[in-house]
Amino acid sequence: MASARISVRELARQVGVSPASVSRVLNDKPGVSESVRARVLDGVRVYGLPGQAVGNTGGSPFVGIIVPELDNPAFPTMAAHIENALFQHGITGLIGSSVAQGGVDEREYIEVLLRHGARGLVLVSGWHAHLKHDHRWYRQLTAREVSVVFVSGLVEGLPMPSVGTSEASGARIAIRFLHDLGHRRIGLAQGEEHYRPSVNRLRGYRETMGRYGLADQSLYAEAVYTMDGGHVAARRLIGQGATAIITGSDVMAVGVIKAAQEMGLRVPEDLSVVGYDDGPLAVYGHPRLTTVRQPVDRIAAATAWTMDQLLKGQEPPQLHQRFDPTLIVRDSTAQVRQDS
Repeated sequence: MASARISVRELARQVGVSPASVSRVLNDKPGVSESVRARVLDGVRVYGLPGQAVGNTGGSPFVGIIVPELDNPAFPTMAAHIENALFQHGITGLIGSSVAQGGVDEREYIEVLLRHGARGLVLVSGWHAHLKHDHRWYRQLTAREVSVVFVSGLVEGLPMPSVGTSEASGARIAIRFLHDLGHRRIGLAQGEEHYRPSVNRLRGYRETMGRYGLADQSLYAEAVYTMDGGHVAARRLIGQGATAIITGSDVMAVGVIKAAQEMGLRVPEDLSVVGYDDGPLAVYGHPRLTTVRQPVDRIAAATAWTMDQLLKGQEPPQLHQRFDPTLIVRDSTAQVRQDS
C-alpha cells in the first residue's frame, strides 16, 4: 500500500510558511514572495506534492518539467507556457532546473520526481539535445513506462515524442532578411556543435549562404550559449569582416552587441544583429533586438497534448513535431553601409 503523502499543513510547517502560502504556490496564485515560492517548491521536491499517495495514478496527474537552467529567460518562459498548457488538460506541472540544487544533474532530478509520484516528464533542452551524451538512461525510462516528451531535441532511434522549432528554418529566414538589406558578410555565432539545435541551425545557415554564393567558413563561430560566448564570437566575426551576425539566442545577441560597442561599432549602423527566442531581452534591450521568435504557444500546446495522449495510454499520431519560427524585426538591423 502506498504511503500517504504529506499534508499541506505539514509541508507548511516543514518549510516554515503558512498553509495559505503553500496553497497559493501550488495553485499558482499571486500573493507570495519569490523567496516563499522557492521554499515551497524546494519542499515539494523533498517531500512530494501534498494530499496524494506516492504512486497514485488517480486524480490530477503530476508531471515534472525540467529545464537546464533558469538564468536564460528563454527556459523559464518555455516552462511556464508548458505548465499552463498542461493545466488545460488537467495535468499538474512542477517546474525545476537540473542545476538548481548545487549542481544536481538531470538523472538525479528525474529520480527525485519519480520517487514522489511523477507520472511523466517534459525535458527541455536536456541530455537528449546533446549528441555525444549517453542516452541509455532514456531507454530505462521507457522500460519503466514513464511518459516522456522531449522539447528542443530528440534521441535518434528512440520512440519518445519530441516537440520544437525548426532551427534550420530560423537561420534561413534571418539570412534572407539580411541579404535583402544588402548584407553579404553574414556571420553565425551560436552554441557548441554537440547540441542538436546547433547542428540544425548550422545546416540551415550553410545551405542558405551557399545558395547565395556567400559560403565562408571564417564567418562561423562556435561558442557557448551565454553573453560571454556571444561576446567572444562577435570579436572573431567582426575581425573577419562581418557586417551582420546571426546568433543562437537572445542572450548571445546581447554579448554580440556589447562586443561591437566596445570595438567602437554602432548597432545597427555598423553591424546588424539578429537574436533567437524573442524573450524579454529582445524587447527591453538597447537597441531592441531583431530576433527569430520561437512559437512558444504552439510548442507548449503540442507538448501538453502529446503528454495527455501518453498518460491516457495512447500513441500520438506524429512522433516528432516541428514548428517554423517567425522573424520579428526591431531596431538592431539596418541596411548595410555602402562602404562595407
